[in-house]
Amino acid sequence: MCDNLPLNQRLTVVTVMLSVFVLVAFFVFGHACYRIGLGHSRQAVEVEHIRSLELPATSNDVQPLIPSAYDNAGMESED
Repeated sequence: MCDNLPLNQRLTVVTVMLSVFVLVAFFVFGHACYRIGLGHSRQAVEVEHIRSLELPATSNDVQPLIPSAYDNAGMESED
């Protein structure tokens, strides 16, 4: 965007933008230090522990939909 500007104007624009950025950064840092000095950083943090979920009781009698050709030992049946 600055390609069409003469060199002096380009330097002025960049210098002004950098100055504004530095002033805002100093203001934010100073305001944070001021709030720490007032004691606002000592606000109590309330810790809430995660509660366990109530899971429904399930039975472990899962039956396969398709009977397999293998028995419980992993051997192929003779049928």
